[in-house]
Amino acid sequence: MILLWDTMKPVSAAVTTFVTDLDGTLLVGDEPCPDGVKALEQLVDRGIEVIVATGRAFSECSFVLDALPFVERIISAGGAYATDRRGRPLYKSLMAPEVSDKVSRTLVEDGQASILLKDPDCGIDYVVQGEAPLDPATSWWFRIHDIRMHHGPDPHPGSTLRAGAVGPASAMAQSAKVVRDALGSQVHVQHWGALTESNSSVDRPHLLEVFAPNTDKWTAVLSLGVRADQVATVGDGHNDLRMLSSAPWSFAPEDGDSDAKSRAKSLVSAHRCGAVAEAVSLLLHGEPS
Repeated sequence: MILLWDTMKPVSAAVTTFVTDLDGTLLVGDEPCPDGVKALEQLVDRGIEVIVATGRAFSECSFVLDALPFVERIISAGGAYATDRRGRPLYKSLMAPEVSDKVSRTLVEDGQASILLKDPDCGIDYVVQGEAPLDPATSWWFRIHDIRMHHGPDPHPGSTLRAGAVGPASAMAQSAKVVRDALGSQVHVQHWGALTESNSSVDRPHLLEVFAPNTDKWTAVLSLGVRADQVATVGDGHNDLRMLSSAPWSFAPEDGDSDAKSRAKSLVSAHRCGAVAEAVSLLLHGEPS
């Protein structure tokens, strides 16, 4: 347990949990930043639990755990799924079957390839619907992660963690509006820049992600029994926004999304320059490493 004094507020509190995002935060390319890993080890040595929280599916981030042997709990799928390090489920936020089906049909009617992320218990990673071709970023992602994909009718309609599509930012913004107009409060919708093979920011495609209501990383953190007033977190993207706003201590890398930076309590160096290590140093010592 770490006792911290927040100079912005005249209160002291105990930090018991540190939650870190992966892409654009801890990961540099496909590998965890070594300085970030060492910093996280320091927290664990002091009795602080480290939880990974990512937009990736569990199967797409499990390789990271080899470099993080001290991490026992992982939040994946943008907060729709949480497991122990062996993949045993601790929490799920599944879309209602009729909602998942309507989202998928709405996306297909809007000219998109609908991509449904499934509960791993199904034995399928993704169900793809519609005749539109997959965006090249999706094809690359499926290839490098050896994704188990089913194209056609959904054989497990009650087991959707997330629905969505990938494509140009303008098209995803339009499809997001169409989904919101069609389903309203039945869904939580977001769209933001996708990872690509070149990782270029020029013409970067966007992810459109649709969840059950109140599904996000922060809700998943609380579902694991973590006290809201004892959390520190670091993240860079749209699926980190509520976590960055809600955690008493939150950090965003300077190369993160502008909304993420506006929600975080503090900014740290770019992720390639040790964002996680600097966030940990600020917690421990009140100064960057």
